[in-house]
Amino acid sequence: MAPKVLAYDLEFARPLPYGDWRRQTECGVGVLASWSNQESEPRIWLPDEGPHIWKDFARHALEHEVFLTWNGLGCDDPLIHASFPLWAEVLKCGKRLDLGAVVGLYALSAKKELDLDYLGSVLTRGVPNNYPELVGYKPTAKVNVRSGWRLEATYCTTFGLAGSKSMPAEEAPIRWQAGKRGEVIGYCVGDAKRLLDLWKHAWAGELLKSHQGPEVLVPQAVLGVSGAGARSG
Repeated sequence: MAPKVLAYDLEFARPLPYGDWRRQTECGVGVLASWSNQESEPRIWLPDEGPHIWKDFARHALEHEVFLTWNGLGCDDPLIHASFPLWAEVLKCGKRLDLGAVVGLYALSAKKELDLDYLGSVLTRGVPNNYPELVGYKPTAKVNVRSGWRLEATYCTTFGLAGSKSMPAEEAPIRWQAGKRGEVIGYCVGDAKRLLDLWKHAWAGELLKSHQGPEVLVPQAVLGVSGAGARSG
């Protein structure tokens, strides 16, 4: 049995101030989309409908064992936490799986000819905050392990598609402010689906691929939780 996985993605309510990612929490969340592998349809969460939205999302998340994001460590979770500080406590109740960071770490480790078994044993417990050390960098180094591993590019390369997104990512908050909320919601849902599709593909033992050439096989122990979905034989 596969673990209960919740994929989620969000879009900014406002454009990034002066393109400065250090100020991303000032943007707010326009829409959050989640897609559970236990359900056939996504769920849409609109924070401007009231503070109960974050509580409802947290309760839904707590029904799952794996919290699945792409760049959640650097973007989604900090944005959610800025609006809903209790999110930090929710994240402790499941396995935090930033798939973008995981595939990047595997690709970079393979390139540096490091011990992938050791990496897997660490990532089984989740991606730690000091993950640059895992690939031989000093703790203070800024490591872009996601280079070549963007969600759209990884999805299209893995599944052999020419393209799948309906707009550039930076357009989403601009259209949100322009009142084109349906377009942004659809775009956000698409990312949640792409993320869950990649997880399912990897869980089935298939390779995830980057447009820059690397291929990564992520072990089930890294994708799931201890004792969940263990493959027999």
